[in-house]
Amino acid sequence: MGEPRRELPAGGVTRRKLWIVILALVALHAPSLGIGHLADDYVHELVLEGAVESDSLRPWNLYAFGSSAEDPGAFDIGGLLWFTSPDWKVRFFRPLTSLSLWLDHSLFGTRAWPQHLENLLLFGLLLGLAWRLLRHLGIGPASALLALLLFGADGSSVVPVGWIANRNSLLVALFQIGALLCLGPLDRRPTSKPIAAALACALLATLAKESGVMTFPLLAVRLLLGPRDVRDRRPWALALVAIALAGAYVLAWKLGGYGADSRFYPAPWEHPNLVAARAPFLALAGPLAAASPFALDLGFAFPAAVPIGCALGALLLLALARPLARALRGRRALGLLLLAWFALPLLPQAAAPPSDRLLFESALPAAIALALIVGHLPRRAAHLLLLSALVLPVISTLARQAGLIWLARDARTQIASAAAAADATGASELILLQTPNPLAALSTGAQARIDLGRSDLRLWPLQMGGRPLQLKRLDERSFELTSLGLPFLAAPLEQVFRSVSDPVAPGRVWTAGPLRLTALNASGDATTRLLLELIGDGPAPTFVTWTGASTEIVELPEPGEQVTLPAVTSPLPLGS
Repeated sequence: MGEPRRELPAGGVTRRKLWIVILALVALHAPSLGIGHLADDYVHELVLEGAVESDSLRPWNLYAFGSSAEDPGAFDIGGLLWFTSPDWKVRFFRPLTSLSLWLDHSLFGTRAWPQHLENLLLFGLLLGLAWRLLRHLGIGPASALLALLLFGADGSSVVPVGWIANRNSLLVALFQIGALLCLGPLDRRPTSKPIAAALACALLATLAKESGVMTFPLLAVRLLLGPRDVRDRRPWALALVAIALAGAYVLAWKLGGYGADSRFYPAPWEHPNLVAARAPFLALAGPLAAASPFALDLGFAFPAAVPIGCALGALLLLALARPLARALRGRRALGLLLLAWFALPLLPQAAAPPSDRLLFESALPAAIALALIVGHLPRRAAHLLLLSALVLPVISTLARQAGLIWLARDARTQIASAAAAADATGASELILLQTPNPLAALSTGAQARIDLGRSDLRLWPLQMGGRPLQLKRLDERSFELTSLGLPFLAAPLEQVFRSVSDPVAPGRVWTAGPLRLTALNASGDATTRLLLELIGDGPAPTFVTWTGASTEIVELPEPGEQVTLPAVTSPLPLGS
């Protein structure tokens, strides 16, 4: 099998080779130029167009979507979805990312491709800074180049680079790496100016996205790992300053009314049970995702994949523990920094549903560890690890980008098809019974205005899934809806609008636009039958369903009769 090697050969890593690698990794993500706007992007564009009256959403505060009680019309531009919990709230404070989107809108209007190009340029800058940091950490040139390749090709970068609204993660990683870079090599003691610059970068990371606040404790770890005299208390004092700044931000964030009460975005400190349930998968399958094409999103789409991912991740960690220990022998400070750098960004996201994009801020330390391990494996084992962690993820990354392109284009097709259905029936309001693409139902009002200029078109989704339904007509303006198979509110993205503490009980009533819905019975926490009543004096809305190809008008049964709508599916695993 050959002898293990202590270090990858330098191989003459020149500036030209570095530029080739960075340009190749940027080109790997270039298909994102064809994604266009997706989901939240439409809401942001409409806010920047000045077409939204919201107490929360502002050009400098585009991620404060609002709450049921205070600002009920913010998210879907014309009314939250009917199943939104009465205590729902999603208000994030991300002014730096918001202002970058405002600047884009000022320069490019509602065109999406320049914003995607900006994301690609930011990704290229991130790779360049990552290279400098790797060299500052004492990583050999060949290992550093391999780590850069592993990081840039990892699937966790697809959504931060490819989705305009997720630029927040890109900016956090950029300023987090900048903060560590300011402190210089691990074997040198930083002076006051670099420390101040590092704290400034940490603040910018925090203003890009709330998880960026973990840059402060990361800097504290880095300051304590640097060389110092045991009598020197200054590193401890500076570390306490960094921790205090993080605490001050969290306090201000809380006092400002920010936070999320949503099953999709639960606060980890308020729901430790969800952290306990989901963190093991993140901790065990996270390294597996970094070292292979395994996707954490599988745990989101297929819960049965969670124990499999945990088992495979545990086996991988056991297999790589010994070569990693060899690679870090005599590098205790580097090992502790990599561990803190991987774990700290995951803590604020530990209660969220598993997704590869959660790993983006932790992907670089994982890539460094893998690159070091390769140099301490027998040749055949090293080749297998490179195949798993580099070659196959490139294919996976391209496939994921193709999936995002399909999602966005399918949503635009569905909106255009819905507008055609509205024109055919003369109705300006549509009740959407089914959709195999839940993202197409997420911001329908905003999308119709931005893509089609149709401010008159209103779509009211009954569900964000393609579950089969039985529609029984009771009289001219009331219907009984029964979800066949999976119950209502079972689709993962429907949980965005549901709070953790909100059960669905029989007799619960929701009102949205022309609809009043009453839960007739409940199974656990999900309604299986609904009474749908059309309210108001306006014309009756048109009932439609979204298939995989077009919007179809549903022929309503006569009073006392019923019709069954079969399940509609998506080629992508988007949940029921």
